[in-house]
Amino acid sequence: TATLEKDSVYNGKDYLNVDKVGGEDEIIGVLDAMVFFQRVGLLYERMGELDKALALYEQVKEMIEKKLGPDHEIMVDPLLNIGKICRMQGKYEEALEYFNQMLVICERDYGPDHLTTGQAYTCTAQVYGDQGLHHKALQLYQRSLVIEERESGKNAISTA
Repeated sequence: TATLEKDSVYNGKDYLNVDKVGGEDEIIGVLDAMVFFQRVGLLYERMGELDKALALYEQVKEMIEKKLGPDHEIMVDPLLNIGKICRMQGKYEEALEYFNQMLVICERDYGPDHLTTGQAYTCTAQVYGDQGLHHKALQLYQRSLVIEERESGKNAISTA
């Protein structure tokens, strides 16, 4: 099982002792820890404590890299979350790096027409829009919309 280090959520040190994740349930342990830390990270986001949220998301990313490799499909979630925080902090180039890594994994593991891949297009488009690169943003939004319409229908709330 994974263990939360005492008081680590508040002092910014390592949140997870990944050496204690092991055995035949390794992937389940990683997933359980990932979900927990992402939920706590989301709470920090909602409280406006972006640096604390970012530290948690980076910890999840490091844990996955160590135990499952940097290109494992569950890496999509921490890449999304880290990219989102970078975008919120105005670190657009960093955000693009994370979203592009996410996109590579999505296209490889889910295909170019999957909803998760569409989400990567949307995230990247948001950054381009923030940078004033509206033509690039529009192209990616259109790709994402095509995927969303096909998967959810043209009358779905998400495509309105």
